[in-house]
Amino acid sequence: MTHMTRRSFLRSSAFAVAALRMPMRQTPPASAGPPDPKLSEDLVAAYRILAQQGVVDGYGHVSARHNRNPNRFIMSRSLAPELVTAADLLEFDLDGVPLDAKGRALYSERFIHAEVFRVRADVNAVVHAHAPSVICAARTIALQDARNPVFAAPAAGSLPVSGSPVSGSLPIAP
Repeated sequence: MTHMTRRSFLRSSAFAVAALRMPMRQTPPASAGPPDPKLSEDLVAAYRILAQQGVVDGYGHVSARHNRNPNRFIMSRSLAPELVTAADLLEFDLDGVPLDAKGRALYSERFIHAEVFRVRADVNAVVHAHAPSVICAARTIALQDARNPVFAAPAAGSLPVSGSPVSGSLPIAP
């Protein structure tokens, strides 16, 4: 039987912990290929128009389902909306994993977009905004019952509200 000293045990444990902490290489998902140039053009225009109209601020963003693969979506790298160009658009899978980030910073909210695209096959675009007109309502709802968050998509110019003292719908500023 081999005798293990405290020092050798600690040394081997340190190597084991270091090995476990090393990132494992995962094969990135296959790309759907370049999106239709019209889709890229429309997405860039959406970023610019929504920023100009004050719908998205420096933290808002837009995504669109990839036209060649419904399990992919296109979204900009982390960048102010008014600065987005077609070269800033990246392809993501439905886990929010970029297919090739090229070392660029990403929006952490991409996971919101991924989940919407995952559960709603009928949705082809997502806008995440912090519009002042709805932040007040969102904070009120969150403070009332943080254990039951409300996830709703605006329809016909209103935000449906349920599970809170506020009922009915809240108007959304144009």
